[in-house]
Amino acid sequence: MEQAEPSEMARIQLAVHKRKARHAAAPLISGTQRVGISTAEGDMLVEVFPELAPITASNFMAYVEGKYFDDQSIFRIVTPHNEPARPGPRIAVVQAGWLPTSEFDRQPFPNIPLETTTATGLRHKRGALSMARHAAGQSGPSFSFMMRDEPELDEGGARHPDGKGFSVFGRLLNGWGTLERIYARAEEQPWLKRRITIFSATRA
Repeated sequence: MEQAEPSEMARIQLAVHKRKARHAAAPLISGTQRVGISTAEGDMLVEVFPELAPITASNFMAYVEGKYFDDQSIFRIVTPHNEPARPGPRIAVVQAGWLPTSEFDRQPFPNIPLETTTATGLRHKRGALSMARHAAGQSGPSFSFMMRDEPELDEGGARHPDGKGFSVFGRLLNGWGTLERIYARAEEQPWLKRRITIFSATRA
């Protein structure tokens, strides 16, 4: 669920990460939040946890409130079989969120610090929502759904070379059938040639 791979889009993403964001960091929020996500394969309802992962959850909700996920896409599906050259543990995740359309498209909010699973007590269980990243402190515009338990994504796991893992900030409440239909559209490579549209992500 790394935020980028060696590709043209990845190079654009990395360039954008170095550009000034449109807005200041998202203000911290409190209280469990629910978000409805409407996609070309159906609808889902997710729940995020600002009390446990305040920075990550608040960042996600800022993208929702600003409608930055609207008309974006599910753009990466990783399966145990479509990363043949990659060493290390295999995972099964669906990645979505904001992507730049060009090298001049500024990221809506600054990158956020990594809230580790050790710090939050949240784990990469089936249905968990987790923030994608490059290095620690380089995340914010995209997120992943866990298709199964993925302990190698927790702090101390081997999926990321630095061992710090990724930040869980929520979970899928309803719409598992939708997520399974999305996952069934995995291709021979993780980055999709036929992306799946996100029509909207709105507070529920």
